[in-house]
Amino acid sequence: MKKELLRMNELEKYEGIKECISTKGPKTRYALKLGITVRHLNRLIHKIKDKGKKGFIHGNRGREPKNKNDAVFVENIISKIKEKYLESNKSCLIGNINHIKDLLFEYDNINVSYATLYRILMKNKIQSPKIQRKTKRRLKKEELLATKAKKIDTLKVDKIVDNIIQIEDAHPTKEKKQNFGEEIQMDACSKTWNSAFFAHLHLAIDNCTGMIVGGFFDNQETIKGYYNVFKQILTNYGIPMCFKTDKRTVFTFESSKQKNDENNTMIQFAYCCKTLGCELQCSSIPQFKAMIERANGTFQDRLNTELRIHNITSLKDANDYLINIFIPKFNDKCALDPKLYNSVFVPIDKQMIDYHLSILSRRVVLKGCIISYKNNKYYMLNDYDERILFSPGTKCLVIETLNNELFCNIDNQTYHLKLFTGNENFIYGNQRTPFEKREKKHSKPPITHPWRLSNYDSFQEAYNPHKKAQY
Repeated sequence: MKKELLRMNELEKYEGIKECISTKGPKTRYALKLGITVRHLNRLIHKIKDKGKKGFIHGNRGREPKNKNDAVFVENIISKIKEKYLESNKSCLIGNINHIKDLLFEYDNINVSYATLYRILMKNKIQSPKIQRKTKRRLKKEELLATKAKKIDTLKVDKIVDNIIQIEDAHPTKEKKQNFGEEIQMDACSKTWNSAFFAHLHLAIDNCTGMIVGGFFDNQETIKGYYNVFKQILTNYGIPMCFKTDKRTVFTFESSKQKNDENNTMIQFAYCCKTLGCELQCSSIPQFKAMIERANGTFQDRLNTELRIHNITSLKDANDYLINIFIPKFNDKCALDPKLYNSVFVPIDKQMIDYHLSILSRRVVLKGCIISYKNNKYYMLNDYDERILFSPGTKCLVIETLNNELFCNIDNQTYHLKLFTGNENFIYGNQRTPFEKREKKHSKPPITHPWRLSNYDSFQEAYNPHKKAQY
């Protein structure tokens, strides 16, 4: 006859009931001692008389749980993962486990919990690229012990594993802002996306909610990419309170000889922030903008996986998928609801966004009233499409808007620039059209207008007072 082994709690009840039967003591005392009622004590007395020691074994012992996943379900998950979601080495996922769980539900209609999927992957020795150091260390230890036939000292194994896996110190966390739009962190990361095209991903994230407020792919990390991100922010939300960026020349310029705050000259993007009343903070320390650094890592993982699944191989298609599909889906899943927080975004006229996001360049009027810009020549027109003439050597400010329109600012007056093809009349001499009185008057731009030449000069002189503006 097979000997029945009881667990500790079952053995305690068995010994207590056996003592109660043998001594015939008061049932209330033994019920209090075992932590049960007298009624249940009577049930256990009848059970030990009918079944003996076997009656104290739990009825579910040895049974498989009813909610256990069947072999067909597990095999279906493994086949889908091996077919679509594995790297070339067939031992690592193309994304983290939580992301793969979402992809299985979205594209394969397989609803599985994180814990179940984790157990299935670990059983089949499939790892996540974001595996924790603790788990990685344990798997390395098991693998090392499995490869050795002889017994190895545990301390020796731990020492070997510690040499394989470097343990890094955790960085302290920072408190988040309390208002939506109080701080926007911006940065760019470069990567060969989907093994098809190399591009720089420009991102902007709100510090309060963790919401991605803008994103754009570009060939290089230039002001064009950041301007497109800024345009998304201005269009969808408004003017933020503050930007945090690194010390790229897009945001700031420092002289190699004198690196101090007094001689720090901020250009283009900073001037745009100045005219819109938005503060710009720059630092070369990654922890200064830790949230966007973490978001870059997440996007390099998740976005690259989804670009691979949808077979997106061009820059234009990647931008369409990023702005219209991936960012809204990412915010719904990972970001907090901005409606729960106070918004400090300032509304802006959407028709003027492209004009605020302009690139300013100093130029001089050449002979023939021609302006040279980006290897092309242009001439000036007023609001009546009449050509305007200025003397050679006249200082001007060329404005290139985000929608590729060109303007010229002279004496706080703005004129349109039209490409000079050579078929137009070439003007010689020091000629200048007199200002005629018209019914339509030219309004003088305010001092805060981004196209004021004097305002742009004073902005630069404030950061570099020892160097005058050169044309």
